[in-house]
Amino acid sequence: MRISERHYFTAALSLSLLVPLWLFNNCATDVQFSSIEVLSLEDSQGASISDTTHTSNPPLNLPPAIQPPERNVVQIRQQVQIDKKPLDILFVIDNSGSMTAYQQNMGERISGFLDHLEGLDWQIAVTSTDPNEITRDRRGHRVSWGDGQFRSFLSSEHQPILRANDPSTLGQAQLLLANAIEMGARGSGDERGIRATYRALERRSSDIGQAAFFRQDSALAVVLISDEDECSNGVCSTSHSPEKSLPENLLEQVRSQFGKEKRFVFNSFIHKQGQCPGAHRAAREGNTYRELSNETGGLVGLVCAEDYGQQLSDLGSLVKQLAYETKLACEPLEKSETGAIDLKIMSNDGLVETSFSVEENNLLFSSGLPSGSYTLEYSCYEDEI
Repeated sequence: MRISERHYFTAALSLSLLVPLWLFNNCATDVQFSSIEVLSLEDSQGASISDTTHTSNPPLNLPPAIQPPERNVVQIRQQVQIDKKPLDILFVIDNSGSMTAYQQNMGERISGFLDHLEGLDWQIAVTSTDPNEITRDRRGHRVSWGDGQFRSFLSSEHQPILRANDPSTLGQAQLLLANAIEMGARGSGDERGIRATYRALERRSSDIGQAAFFRQDSALAVVLISDEDECSNGVCSTSHSPEKSLPENLLEQVRSQFGKEKRFVFNSFIHKQGQCPGAHRAAREGNTYRELSNETGGLVGLVCAEDYGQQLSDLGSLVKQLAYETKLACEPLEKSETGAIDLKIMSNDGLVETSFSVEENNLLFSSGLPSGSYTLEYSCYEDEI
């Protein structure tokens, strides 16, 4: 999957001729498409505009036999209903022997993440990278936090899910999450964060608590923190179902359980060679995790960063955007060589000025929009509709 570079800008109004085309009646749970209208775009001679219109470079002077085919550009007017989407956030924590300081660093600054989620319908669970069902906590006690199982947020009772409306204050939620992240460093050195996510999804069919966490209509965000790669070095042994450590199999597992429209983002805080001078000598760069994060549009952070606050704030901002994400009928074209996307947003009150980003055909709003009906106008290639 190719992730488009994000572009931020302010929306402006444009009108054109209408040619109705009805598509995408039930594309996504958070957005209902009332209609999509294709607006024809023509040049001054009435000819269809091709992709060469969007560049100042002269057309290629190629022999007729190998001239690239022209692609018609059309303008789309799309009616959408935008509502805040629920957010399911799974933290996958490396609890191997070198992780104590990194866990504490994230836990102490987790408020920078949760502050962005205030007012949203979120729920959080935490598991470890240990592939064994039984791992050990900070005191060395045997606990069922491995193999994709959720740890409890309370020591007095089993509470595997932290919900937005559970604690009476955001501060209490921050304390509970920080404590859950600080798992200790007595787990397996065979770290398998991708497999842990895969197994957490598999357990939906046998564990009522975990089934309640993964909601059908939510956006799913994974946050992994590890100073190693998958299986420590990126090469998995034959134990612990190594096929479940493959990124492509995790993506297929998400699609098979929720459908291809499910929004899934894998974020990773990893070791990077040359940027963690205090790391233990065996630390390996998390290349597999980084590739999966890039594939899904996730954030890639530094596990040894001195300022976790900024990284977690960036993560909170990204996850918040998922709550306001909208599916477009096709990937919008750039308006000009400056990189701006030619997309306009209107409400019943007129032009809406807001910042947003575009990833392929996903539209994400940086600051969120009030729930309601909106009209979007943008251009794309006709053969991509």
